Amino acid sequence: MKQQKSELFQIKDFILIGVLSAVFFAVYMVIAMVTAMASPVVHIFSPAINGIVGGIIYLLLISKIPKKGVFTISTIIVMVLFQFTGGGYLPWFITTLLSAVIADLICMPTRYSHFKSIALGFGIMITGQALGNVIPVVIFAESFRNDFISRGVDPAFLDPMIQFIEGPMSIVILVISFAGGVFGMLLGKRLLNKHFKKAGIV
Repeated sequence: MKQQKSELFQIKDFILIGVLSAVFFAVYMVIAMVTAMASPVVHIFSPAINGIVGGIIYLLLISKIPKKGVFTISTIIVMVLFQFTGGGYLPWFITTLLSAVIADLICMPTRYSHFKSIALGFGIMITGQALGNVIPVVIFAESFRNDFISRGVDPAFLDPMIQFIEGPMSIVILVISFAGGVFGMLLGKRLLNKHFKKAGIV
């Protein structure tokens, strides 16, 4: 009974999830803006770059709240924040949410206690975010293009990005995104061991 109670979310858990999800969202936005200023091709790899930084945030989150559904709850908060800022679109929301659910399903059997499961789950979650960018271009590029032009995105920025994603490069983008997520977890593990535990955070 005691173990079952510990698996329930408490108010402080939701507060911490909300705070770290907001931090993840802020990092995501900064990376998206910086990569967009660099070039359309660099911007395509923003999920992978975000995975490297976000891995640290999510490993801290999991180490503090190793409970069923933590990936999904956090992702929903991030999606809501994107919706409020006018970012995101339906395919991205779908693949991002599904990948978060898969991440939880991977980690639940080990009660979020095995690093390899957590890293795999987070890698899949970041891949799902990248997939939300790839699918619209591969399946309905013209509709994707028109939608973002209507949002004020310059066609000169969109067209090179669409051309780059089309074809075999879409697989490369997904592989690199997964690798970015896993590397972020490895980096987070190193920082948690060297710094966060010393500070009494974990």
